[in-house]
Amino acid sequence: MPSSLGSLKTVPGVVTSARCDPPACRSVESVRPPNPTRVKLDPGPSATPGDSSNVHHARDPQAPSLKVWHHVLLAGVVYECAAIPFILTFQPSLPLQESPAVGVFYAWELLFLLDIYVKLTTGFYQDGNLICDPQKSRKKYLTSTEFLVDALAIVPYATLPVQLSLSKIVLELPKLLRAHSIPRYLSDVDDVFVRHFEFLKLGKLLVGVVLLSHFIACMRFSFGYDEHHNNHWLPQLPADQATAHSQYLMSMFWAFGLLTGLFEGELPHTVNEFLFTILVALCGFSMFTYLCATFFMLSSCEATHAEASEARITQIKHILTFHRVPEEVREPIVEYLRNYYAGADTSDREVMKLLCPPIGKDVQVELMKDVVATIPVFASCDPQFIVALTALLERISLPAQCKLFGLGDFGDAMYIIHSGVLDVIGSKAKIRELRKNDFVGELSLFSSHPRSATVVTATYCVLYQLSRFHTELVLESHPSAAGKIRSAVAAIIEKTLIPQPPEPKTASIKRRMSNSWIELRQGNADWLVYLLSGLADAILWVDLYTNFNWSYTHASEKIRDPTKSATRYLRGAFVLDLLCVLPYDTLVPATQYSVARIPRLLRVWRIHGHFHEVDTVYPLRSKQRLMLYGVLLFLLIHIEACLFFCVTVWEGFSSGEGWLPSNDVELRRIDDTHFAGHGNATYTLGEPALERIATMQYLRSFYYATHVLTALGKGVEPESDAQYVVALMFMFSGFFITAIVVDNVQKRFTASAHEEKEFFA
Repeated sequence: MPSSLGSLKTVPGVVTSARCDPPACRSVESVRPPNPTRVKLDPGPSATPGDSSNVHHARDPQAPSLKVWHHVLLAGVVYECAAIPFILTFQPSLPLQESPAVGVFYAWELLFLLDIYVKLTTGFYQDGNLICDPQKSRKKYLTSTEFLVDALAIVPYATLPVQLSLSKIVLELPKLLRAHSIPRYLSDVDDVFVRHFEFLKLGKLLVGVVLLSHFIACMRFSFGYDEHHNNHWLPQLPADQATAHSQYLMSMFWAFGLLTGLFEGELPHTVNEFLFTILVALCGFSMFTYLCATFFMLSSCEATHAEASEARITQIKHILTFHRVPEEVREPIVEYLRNYYAGADTSDREVMKLLCPPIGKDVQVELMKDVVATIPVFASCDPQFIVALTALLERISLPAQCKLFGLGDFGDAMYIIHSGVLDVIGSKAKIRELRKNDFVGELSLFSSHPRSATVVTATYCVLYQLSRFHTELVLESHPSAAGKIRSAVAAIIEKTLIPQPPEPKTASIKRRMSNSWIELRQGNADWLVYLLSGLADAILWVDLYTNFNWSYTHASEKIRDPTKSATRYLRGAFVLDLLCVLPYDTLVPATQYSVARIPRLLRVWRIHGHFHEVDTVYPLRSKQRLMLYGVLLFLLIHIEACLFFCVTVWEGFSSGEGWLPSNDVELRRIDDTHFAGHGNATYTLGEPALERIATMQYLRSFYYATHVLTALGKGVEPESDAQYVVALMFMFSGFFITAIVVDNVQKRFTASAHEEKEFFA
């Protein structure tokens, strides 16, 4: 039996182990001639345990650690291929020792120097056999073309004492010879990330698009500036010396914009400019075609005859309906067919074909002191006063439709809403709603003014009441707070009760009607926002609860045990779901309400799973899916429009036809009810002019977002580095979103046609 081991041949298509334990290896060597040609390897060079000769084995060429090393080298090759043209183009006169890019460049060179040693101590395959002899490994590498390329590329040519008109980095062009190793390195990347096929394909495509844009940007800037002001195809000569960063962003915007059609540019003037622009346009067309083809390929890989299966199910449903089969009989049949053709068991079958009291007061203080501190009349008071005041709050409960106080009443208490909803009603209509942590009637503690509105409970409410008597008791023990409160009350009264000049009776009636309409509209808007927010929060909390009892499928078995479901959810998405649904808006002032709800957006990562669940219960036809994609596209445009307008927060508005919205739609908040516009015009909250400006702001932002996602419309070049960065991010996202939309649209049309064909077959 041992003698037969030396004559074993590797059978094509059969994967054999490339490892054995050292004793087995020694038993083979004991019956074979010296200098064996087929031995087993350890993953790294190590002495064979117990071997007195201390013989070292070469590294396993298939070791996972070596594949990771190749990932690092791949990043180094890509960086050097991108760094050399960048330094030549944008830093031609900068000394190499002053360039950060050059420092990173030579840091990668140290890794390539180390790679020579790794190759000298790595085994290889010969005729299907794994060779572990270190001497043979070194001999094979030193006599190969790969060593010659590595030797030529490792020399630091830029350190030679020569004088050039260009950057000395041009001497390092031989290092680009390492690009021949990129396919081999990519093969290792494919092996490691084979289980993430979609991510791998899209990641490589994204890197390729970025590199192509980078090289085109370098070639574009090599044409220079428009120094004579007669060639608008070239970039304008800047008034001040532009940094390499600014020059690169400008060129990158032009390159990617022309590749994707999101930026038209100017008409070329010379033959070289025409040829270069045509070449870039053709590259962009090819790139988009390849991107769509990649998505089509991924769609084909995902295809599991879903259209044909859905057609069969629809056909069965029509037949059962035609024969008037009762609903209670139809449902089990359809459910069985759906699970059989489109359930998890379908994939399994396909795969198997291929494979085998004081304490109460203390609690009240801890819960309510922060809320009391946010009340404007107490905002400037010291913490001891706030604590003493909070301890005297009285908790009361009121049923729905109960009037708390009426318009014109003289009050002696204020109220803080702990739970429930209260309606604030003016003389004619409802003004707004009060919810948790809101307060009302604070001026009645310190002034004799009558109530300015009627407050009625809309639901069962729990309130905290603070009376004037208790407030005066606390003020007696904290006299320093009296002056601060007096100033705050005077400011509020002056702000809210400014006397208005007399007007004609008809005009006064008209003005009061207008003001009531504005208040009503604002109140309705607030009511709608809070209603939608509360509804969304309720849905998220219900979803959090139902996930503990949601059945799931594991190994083709449907698990209905609530304990297992809860354990699975706790170990999975529970933490993130909980962080998303926590009521952060109760911890911040009302002005930061929208900001505090941003964590809710993290639930977007669950949309795909929720859609799959809904689709399982209520299957969507292809046309319905197309309509859904249209709605999603509109939402994407809306989100990008909002993000685009956010740039004006730190960049401001443009003075003319710039990349950002022009200053004729500029608005600056003065206080809660007043805004300053273009030309120092002042607007009051609720004015029609203010609404027109806000609408114009949104429409201009929406136009830009539509242009980025559809490549339709006129693009404008940015004016600053920050604008270039944001514009490039929008353009990259728009480019990929467009390809995704094209892919899904063609899939839906194809699926619809295929489903109809199968149905009528």
